[in-house]
Amino acid sequence: MPDSTLAETLRCSLDNMNTKQEKVSALLSAMDQGREHRPLNGSGLNNTSLDDLSSRVDWMDLARQHGIEEDLVASILNLDSRDTSTHLNFLECGNHDLMASPSRRCRNKATKTCSQCLLVSYCSAGCQKEHWRNHKQDCKHPLRLNDWQPRWVQEQRSPAFMQSGTGSNKQTFHGKDLSLWGNMPAIDILNLNENEGLAASQTRDLALAFVASGDLRNVIRTVNELPENYAGTLKILINDRDQMVQCRNLLLLVALGMIPELNEATEIAIHLWYSLFLPNHWLPEIMKILQSSGLITTDEGLCTLSPGPHSTLNILMDAETKFFFGSTFLLNEPDKLTLGIANNVWSTHMRDPNRVDYIERFYLNLEPSHRLAIDEWRRFGVLYPFDACSNYLNQPNPWLFSHDHELFLSDYSSPKEGWDMNAAFEAGKAHGTTRANLMGCLYFYLKDQLKSFAHRLRTFHIDISLVRYDAVELAKAIKNEAVPGIPRMISFDRIEVSNAVDAMYAGVKPMLEAWGPFLKPKAENEHAAIIGLFMNWPLYVEGARVKDSNAKMEEMTHKFTEQYPEIIPKDIGKDRKAMQKLNAIMMSVLHNTEICHDNSEAFNNYLRGNEAFKACKNAGLKTRTRNTIVPHRIAGTLGSEWNVLPPKLTGEKKYVLMDLQSFTWQERYVEWVKA
Repeated sequence: MPDSTLAETLRCSLDNMNTKQEKVSALLSAMDQGREHRPLNGSGLNNTSLDDLSSRVDWMDLARQHGIEEDLVASILNLDSRDTSTHLNFLECGNHDLMASPSRRCRNKATKTCSQCLLVSYCSAGCQKEHWRNHKQDCKHPLRLNDWQPRWVQEQRSPAFMQSGTGSNKQTFHGKDLSLWGNMPAIDILNLNENEGLAASQTRDLALAFVASGDLRNVIRTVNELPENYAGTLKILINDRDQMVQCRNLLLLVALGMIPELNEATEIAIHLWYSLFLPNHWLPEIMKILQSSGLITTDEGLCTLSPGPHSTLNILMDAETKFFFGSTFLLNEPDKLTLGIANNVWSTHMRDPNRVDYIERFYLNLEPSHRLAIDEWRRFGVLYPFDACSNYLNQPNPWLFSHDHELFLSDYSSPKEGWDMNAAFEAGKAHGTTRANLMGCLYFYLKDQLKSFAHRLRTFHIDISLVRYDAVELAKAIKNEAVPGIPRMISFDRIEVSNAVDAMYAGVKPMLEAWGPFLKPKAENEHAAIIGLFMNWPLYVEGARVKDSNAKMEEMTHKFTEQYPEIIPKDIGKDRKAMQKLNAIMMSVLHNTEICHDNSEAFNNYLRGNEAFKACKNAGLKTRTRNTIVPHRIAGTLGSEWNVLPPKLTGEKKYVLMDLQSFTWQERYVEWVKA
């Protein structure tokens, strides 16, 4: 961008901003844009200093006009280039303030944690003392009070979600509510240890189909669970019918497979996937790769990339999706989707006063610092450790917004719903952070997962085909030899159909009849299976839910409180405030009672009513009565029969599954194999 245009664009942006923090972020973004876009060096940075920029654009004059201190700009201009990096391999000292005079950012390894909140760590007592003025507002935040209660309890009123849905408290939604992030923890669809065997699979060629993939989490978990010395050929088909989902998956695969430096590749992927903002030199780097591949510069919708010496990425993009792909870059570029617009849309979406009761309902049983950690993410939309320096994530992520700048996410979307948070806590500990630093733990966990996946793309023999079809039509396209990299006579070791088997989507009968013929015969692999997820089935079967019957509700509530008596404190008082607190606790009880409900008979009735068993016979399949890949219910035991309830949850597992993540406890996984 020419310097005059850059200055004018920044001036217009600053004119439309109200807060100093927004203006400083815009200034940082413009400084970054003004850099020459040279190839990245080994640390993932270019070599143009901010001092060079100060001679080409009068940053001081712009800052002076908009109330930003000159010495603040001077100190930013003098920052070492490595200070603009967002990469974290370990938790850094929390002592940073780019809006201070002079600005500061300590990048030493954090070794001392605030003993009160356990959210922020420092390299020394000196840094902790210097940062206290900034940190105390978080450390003493009302959400961290042990006796915190939702506003409806404090105000002694009924919460909005229990009212009739009229007036100011009616349920309000914003945005497009597109499922860009998984709401079930990632699974390994092979589970070799319980099936083919790890040692026996070291040289085995495998073919996997993710025919309604959504995001890439199941792909990543499956590849990462292969033996480290895997020497077979892995063929992966990734499909989703949604344009935005295919485009996002393409960008993630390009970042992970084609950005040369692994730290840079994984950092780009994390924030493209889950953050509202990115450093603005990332998208041009990806655009260079896409342009050189011919995907966005030719009329043909097919291109092949090579993530490693033995791997290929075959991309088939129809004309409609290709137009959508290019127009998203164009219509959501920084001068159209500005930092101010993105912040306003996010705030309107995630912090709507009419939705406060719905949000605080989720905070009810969380640990104090987890409440604040999630609230911090809802404020800023960046997946990063709590109070880490995220100022250089300052360009809106175009792949979370529609072309008219509406957010694609629902206000109950959260990165933590798609992953094993117990594993995330362990990863956070290994990288020097605390369990309280919830999003920091998830950041480091994802960094490990994505780095491992990117490494395997470069070293294993992996052939990926990325396409966009209706799930049933995809089977026909394979037979017509229309899917690049997938021969018409292929048979798969695993076919993951996700919740496309739900009645509101393709349905179980069409999916089994379409994909049963593509499952590998028993003679080739007796463990070959189709894996389906049923999430919405209770809506179609009378009596499937506890709340469908008052008698069943009473029975299950009693059973639940007997199994989990610790949920209701024995010392709770009898005044009005105490009763309001008890009502809040009972909401959590009612939310989780389904874990004690054997709904297997109702589920069988649902399958029968949707001709699932007839479809099995037609497709030469049978239903496993004992799953060997993923338990039939959340928290269930692998290998148990369908009517076996999950065992009693305790400790960390209970907290994560009942309080930290959101399940209906009615979700069911089903596996089908050749008859």
